[in-house]
Amino acid sequence: MSLHIHLGVSTAHFFPRPLDEIFAILRQQPLRCIELMPQSPAECQPGFAAELRRAAGDDFAFSSIHFPLILEPFLFNPYPSAREFGRELCRGLAQLAAALESSVVVVHSPPDRMSGPPFLQVARENTAYLCAQCGQHGVQIALENTASGPVRSPEQMRQWAASIGHANLAFALDTTHAHQAGLDPLDFIIGLPELMHIHASDYLCSKGPHQPPGTGEVNWSQLAQALAQRDFQGHIVLELSTETIGEDPIQTLRESASFLAAVFGFSSNEGE
Repeated sequence: MSLHIHLGVSTAHFFPRPLDEIFAILRQQPLRCIELMPQSPAECQPGFAAELRRAAGDDFAFSSIHFPLILEPFLFNPYPSAREFGRELCRGLAQLAAALESSVVVVHSPPDRMSGPPFLQVARENTAYLCAQCGQHGVQIALENTASGPVRSPEQMRQWAASIGHANLAFALDTTHAHQAGLDPLDFIIGLPELMHIHASDYLCSKGPHQPPGTGEVNWSQLAQALAQRDFQGHIVLELSTETIGEDPIQTLRESASFLAAVFGFSSNEGE
């Protein structure tokens, strides 16, 4: 059962490796669509595209960008200069996405510690601002479910999106975050309109989140069937962690890519 999707891989789990080492590893596994996780303010500017192109060459496409987790609090911070820096990040990421020809920027809602006033209002305003900035470049924003905080379930995600009120806001599913929150990823596939992006990893209670696909509790065949039924057309991005990518990241990525390709009906190199 083939889907109209692309398989990709995140750079998040390579922290703190430098770019050249990251792409040396990536060249030895089959996935060629990349989701970039910037790690500093300098990597959230359009000028970073040239450095990425140098490191990646013509071997990879940068399909998506994840709003950098290390800088994410600035998206919700009401302190005037911090708030403006959050907007500076939004402008830079939108321009970087355009320079890389990325189609999606993934964003979270506020965490527990920033889930009350005045953080929530600033979070809504800055997320709407990010939507508008990216929309100018034809880049879609995808709101991802989180493991904690006020926006975990499909209903909460729909409510949060409605409170932001921007047409350029769709949804992303993180399979491991759903399990961490005690929810079934299938409910997100069924319950979210405009689901356009998926972060794929497994979850095992005894070992924790972001395990390699096929090693935990996620019912992958069920998810593949549900995505086919709704004619999902987007990216499924392998997103592990620094811990779970293991001592042999090349082998972990190869095995994970092979598993996802089999589940979603691809040949070994169809995710390119």
